[in-house]
Amino acid sequence: MKSKLVSLVLFAMMITAVFTVEVPEDVTAQPEIQWGKIFGGTGNDGAHSVQQTSDGGYILGGSTTSYGVWGGDVWLIKTDSLGNEQWNKTFNRDIYDAGYSTKQTSDGGYIITGQTGTYSGGTEDIWLIKTDSSGNEQWNKTFDKRGEGDEGYSVQQTSDDGYIIVGKVKDGTGSKTDILLIKTDSSGNEQWDRIFGKGGYIRDEGRSVLQTSDSGYIIAGETESYGAGSHDVWLIKTDSLGNEQWNKTFGGSEGEIGNSVQQTSDGGFIITGIVRSYGSGGEDVWLIKTDSLGDEQWNKTFGGSSDDQGHSVRITSDGGYILSGNTESYGSGSKDSWLIKTNSSGNEEWNKTFGGDEPDGSFSAQQTSDNNYIIAVNTMSYGPGDRDIWLIKLSVPDPSNQPPVADAGPDQTVNIGDVVQFNGSASYDPDGTIITYEWDFDASDGLWWEIGSQPDAFGPVPTYTYDVNDSFIATLRVIDNNGSIDTDTCELTVLVPPPPPPILYINVSFDGNDVILYWDPPSTLGLDHYLIYRSSSQTGFDFNTVWVNTSSDNESGEMSPIPLRTIWNDTKAAFPDDNNSNYEQQYYYIIRAVNVVGRVSRTSRTVGKWTKSFPKGVSTFSLPLEPLETMNTTTDYYLRDMNARYIKYMDPVKHIWMKYGDGGNNSTQITVGEGYEVKFDSITNYTFTGLPGAMISFDDNSGFAGFDPMFDGKSLEATVEANGDVNLTWQEPLCMAPGDYYEIYHSNTRDGFFGDFNFNYYRVDPPVGFGNNTATHVGAGANNPGKRLYYMVVPFNALGIKGASTYSIGIWAEEYSDGYDTMGIPLKMDNNHMADWYCINIPECEGINYFNISKQRWYWHSTVMPEGAFDTVLEMTEGYQISTSDTTKFTFIGM
Repeated sequence: MKSKLVSLVLFAMMITAVFTVEVPEDVTAQPEIQWGKIFGGTGNDGAHSVQQTSDGGYILGGSTTSYGVWGGDVWLIKTDSLGNEQWNKTFNRDIYDAGYSTKQTSDGGYIITGQTGTYSGGTEDIWLIKTDSSGNEQWNKTFDKRGEGDEGYSVQQTSDDGYIIVGKVKDGTGSKTDILLIKTDSSGNEQWDRIFGKGGYIRDEGRSVLQTSDSGYIIAGETESYGAGSHDVWLIKTDSLGNEQWNKTFGGSEGEIGNSVQQTSDGGFIITGIVRSYGSGGEDVWLIKTDSLGDEQWNKTFGGSSDDQGHSVRITSDGGYILSGNTESYGSGSKDSWLIKTNSSGNEEWNKTFGGDEPDGSFSAQQTSDNNYIIAVNTMSYGPGDRDIWLIKLSVPDPSNQPPVADAGPDQTVNIGDVVQFNGSASYDPDGTIITYEWDFDASDGLWWEIGSQPDAFGPVPTYTYDVNDSFIATLRVIDNNGSIDTDTCELTVLVPPPPPPILYINVSFDGNDVILYWDPPSTLGLDHYLIYRSSSQTGFDFNTVWVNTSSDNESGEMSPIPLRTIWNDTKAAFPDDNNSNYEQQYYYIIRAVNVVGRVSRTSRTVGKWTKSFPKGVSTFSLPLEPLETMNTTTDYYLRDMNARYIKYMDPVKHIWMKYGDGGNNSTQITVGEGYEVKFDSITNYTFTGLPGAMISFDDNSGFAGFDPMFDGKSLEATVEANGDVNLTWQEPLCMAPGDYYEIYHSNTRDGFFGDFNFNYYRVDPPVGFGNNTATHVGAGANNPGKRLYYMVVPFNALGIKGASTYSIGIWAEEYSDGYDTMGIPLKMDNNHMADWYCINIPECEGINYFNISKQRWYWHSTVMPEGAFDTVLEMTEGYQISTSDTTKFTFIGM
């Protein structure tokens, strides 16, 4: 539907160029629809008049069969300045009632005239209704002159607060009608009436009445009694008592009708109606200008080869005229509403059509207080019923004002269910300010400012989620402080989303040789195969090179691929080298699912395998891996499976090291990534499998009584300066005294502290005094892209006896290329940070995909989401993907 309306606007611009005559350069700016509202139900509803009210809103008068009591009721609708309905009222008296003319009165209320009667004709009466400012009826009057059929077409409040009505009165002898003019007092009581017409089986009707500057009245209508043809425009001037002073007819051999008249500033009159005798063919819109005595000064016709009618004329602030009516020659349907603007000489400046495939038309339009236009269209193309009211506000750009420039942003390709961010912030106004950003996210549902719905969103940067696989045209419309408008569009290609990532696990075969990968398939239909990636480091994945494509690769001895298998062996990947006591081998794995349309999931969580030989004695390390049996595993599990004598671990609650085995403490669960040390009786090979871990520990060798061997386990912190300096901060143990000191160790790997403790360390002397101070150290220029440093701090007393180490803390700077960079980050921020934190603090971050350990699923958080949405804490060892719009450096700090 929207595409038809867009074409309509373009076509209207084309016909403007064809029919514009003597157009001044400064008034050729084309009007644009600022907004449109639909009013109506499932029946037949229409408006015959629209007027701007004293509060800046609008009053619509017409009739309805959708609401009210009988088959047709008078309908009164009041809106605010944006066309939003404030109230509506229906009025009924007989089987069929209709309102033809509505005006606001001096007390803020409304006066309505029309008819009340039956469908079959012959018993209609003129009906006059007065309401208060809220549309509540104050009184109503009916007028029946000949007992046949009377109708009131136009009403106006007069200078004495009474009312003047013009219409027709039917003769009882047949179909003959005469013009009927009725004057009432302020309460609707008739003061006098006048009838104009020759009589006989002919038709004379009054369509429009206006009190003139001399307190008389001017009537425009049609006559068969006088003139040159079958029907002529009839203009009648009366005195203040309705006595005719003169009358004029206008027309040729065919039929003409006068529908609307206004008095001009020179005392003359402007008339619009329908002409058949002149023009381009069929019926044309006719505009006639007369002097104060009704003598024609000029006339203009507007139209094409089909039928076109003029129903209303109003004088504009520039001395020109605004005409509303219908056209069958132009537009997009069988009949469209037509609005024509002329200058003071009747030469067209612009025209615009409104409508769709079905018949549409208009009886009323006027200029508004902001020098724009309001028009009431009766539409069969739009709305819920057979016919509805379409109230349209037009904005006419100031030719001296430069219009705004709308920029809806780039085209986007997204998935069903994605939160899509639209960005119109590049829109600008060369000489003003954009005050309104309006968005429609689906061009096929119609332009909101034309069919009466609301915009889908306001503001320069809204979000929206599409739930259908299709292409959509999103439209941004901007309006500046001068009422000028511009629009821009972008295209959204909405794809079937990729499957969610599989949940990947890892194990080692019973003989200790093979690494076994197995995964839970995504909970989605249409899977086709899997892609498996392998790397020797957690962040070293090359996603341009697939290690295993299950649709084509086979394991040894298999005859054909098994695309949807959920287990895969990495043969001998866990095999330790017994001839090398320092043997170490690491592999990390992730997996992606591919659906039948080729969409690839984000990665699974990262799992790792690490084979290591431990020397005899105490070997201290952090286990960057997750035992498979449970998330939290007891110390018994490690002692039993590692043939160890005892194990020491960091208690996550007490923040102290605990010993289990050799008569130590009772069995306690060890949380992933806490770090521990193990006592072996001989050289031992062991393979760990699981998720990336987070920390290491250090040999706890408290040496003498009274020296507190323990730091708070969370005590070591780090910050990074813009120049790359690493600042370490820790809390001194209470036992520190003058002469005591610290040794700070750093390594390029988590387990690189083992061995020579005099390698890679600094000595730091604390301040003179007792402990419990905050101590600091600066590693100048340590933070460089691609470089990793892990730190720990060990206190020593003046005798050189060392206490327990802090937790270790790692610093590493990574550069991410634009797009998705997938990793398992073995770091934990000082405070458990939300997804928002990462999106806000990572430059050019577009979103983050993180794995929630407790729920065992991936979550996506993007910077376009409202702040606080999906604020799940990112815990250590989860791993995540970051999407960046450019190559971005980011420094991670953690344990």
